[in-house]
Amino acid sequence: AGRADVLCAPTAVHRLDCRVAGCLVVAKASGAAAFLSEEFRERRVAKLYRGLCVGRPGDLAEGEAMDVTSPIDGRAASTRLRVRRSVPHVQAGALTLVDLEPRTGRRHQLRRHCLALGAPLLGDDLYATPAATAAVKSRAGLFLQSVEVKLRHPDSSCGSERWVEVKADEAPKFQRVVERSLHGFEFARKEVGSI
Repeated sequence: AGRADVLCAPTAVHRLDCRVAGCLVVAKASGAAAFLSEEFRERRVAKLYRGLCVGRPGDLAEGEAMDVTSPIDGRAASTRLRVRRSVPHVQAGALTLVDLEPRTGRRHQLRRHCLALGAPLLGDDLYATPAATAAVKSRAGLFLQSVEVKLRHPDSSCGSERWVEVKADEAPKFQRVVERSLHGFEFARKEVGSI
C-alpha cells in the first residue's frame, strides 16, 4: 500500500462492547480496513472470548461444550460454549469459567446466550437480574474478555494467504475471583464441619 492509502489514525474494523477488554483488530490503511471489514462481515474471522458465569451453564461438566442457538431479537444467533473450569461458590452454587466462540454477531450475543442457559456473566448489569448475580459481588466490571482473534492478513502481495493469530492473556481478575470463591467454599465447609 502506498502513502495515499494510509489512514489519518488507526481505525477499529470491528466493535467490542465498551465493557469488554481484550483483542481488537485495527487497520492503519484504507485498503486493509476495507479488506478486514469484509472478512468480519462474511464471518471469516475466528474470535474467542473468555467469560465467568454465575452458576453452571447448561449443567455442563469441565471440558464439555455445546452450541447455543437461542434467537436474539428475532434473528438467528449461534455461540459455541465450552466449560474450562467450574468451582463451588457458597451462595451462587458455582462459578464457571467458559470459552465463548460467537458464530454470529448479534448485539450482546454472548451475554444473552449465557443468561439463556441460566448462568449470567458476572458483572452483567444489562441483562442479568440483580437476584441472579446478588450472590457474587465484584466491583471489577463485566467478566467477559476477547482472548483470541484469527484472521487472514490483508497483504496478499506474496501470492499466498497469510494468517494472523493474536492472543491476549486472561485478565488477572478472573483468577482472583475464582480463588476467592474456592477459599470461601473451603472456609464455609470447615465451619460446618466444626459445629
